[in-house]
Order: sequence, then structure tokens, then C-alpha cells
Amino acid sequence: MVSRSLASGEQAQTDQREIWRDLDVKQSMFSVHSDSGAMSDIYESRSTSLDEFVESFTVGPHQIGSIFVLNDVVAGLDLFDQPLIFSKLFPKLVRGYALDALEPETQPNTDAGQGSATEFIKTIVAANMNGFPAVGMGVDHRIADKNISGGALFFDDELVHLSVFPVSENESWENHVRRSRLVHSSR
Repeated sequence: MVSRSLASGEQAQTDQREIWRDLDVKQSMFSVHSDSGAMSDIYESRSTSLDEFVESFTVGPHQIGSIFVLNDVVAGLDLFDQPLIFSKLFPKLVRGYALDALEPETQPNTDAGQGSATEFIKTIVAANMNGFPAVGMGVDHRIADKNISGGALFFDDELVHLSVFPVSENESWENHVRRSRLVHSSR
């Protein structure tokens, strides 16, 4: 939604009603009732399982990013400019992807091929990026392609953060950009 609003010459904005609808869907998936509708209630309901996911991964001393794979399919990529920032945010990233993995509808993908991470990176490199003034400092580059969606923040021509997600085959691009990313916790 933000990419679309920026591309149409508007300020970065989302449809808050759509986000609340997506949160309702997510809560239903996990059989969670929340008076406030807070996403944190979903995380709290699965905290033990999510903690197990976080504890099973470690960050290398110079690691600045990761490609996350669920059921042999790339679910997303996050890349930062500094190992310290990545190591601090890594547990939160793992929790988001782990919640996606715990969704009742998540099924193993028996058709996934080897090399999907390599193909994902090639798709990112080949994708078009459009730059817009960032909300704070720097330039917000939006990646919008029929196969991926994401963004990158640059400051003084240096990458600060890159976050990219695949657009699945069963999602049309038009439908994908209209939906809130909260349908998938990792996004």
C-alpha cells in the first residue's frame, strides 16, 4: 500500500481499516480473541513455540542479514548495514517468520526446488527500484515487481536496511499490493 501511494505521487500511507481486517483474520487463524485487536496477543498466545524457534538459531559474528525459508520456499530477506543492528533485530525477525510457520494453513511445499534462495537474490537484483524521500532521513527505495515486493532505506548512498518478500503465485500483483503485509507476520 505504501509503495502504491508513493508511486501515485502521494505521501507514504496505508489503509488502517485493511490492517485491522488483516489482524482479525490472523487472530482467527490462531483462535485468539483480543479486545484490543493487538498483534502482540497473537505472539503471546504462541510465546513458548516462538521462543523455541529463536533459541534454535544463532547469528554469526559478522552476519548482517538472512534469507528466511519456510517449507523449502523463500519467505523473505532482511539485510542491514551493521552486524550489531542485525543481531539485535534477529530474534524479532525470527518470531515473525516463526509465527508464519505456525499458521494452521502452512503446508510443506513438496515442489520447491533447490537454489530458490539464489533465484530470489537474482530477482531482487533485476527488480526495478523507485526512490522517494524517506519519512525521516535518507531515500526510501521501493521494490515492486510481479514476483517480489519490498523496500530499502539508503542514507548518503549507503544501504541501511533492505527487506524483500516474494509475491506468491496464487496472489495477483494487483491484489497483493492492496493487501496489508500483516497477513504474514514476518512482513
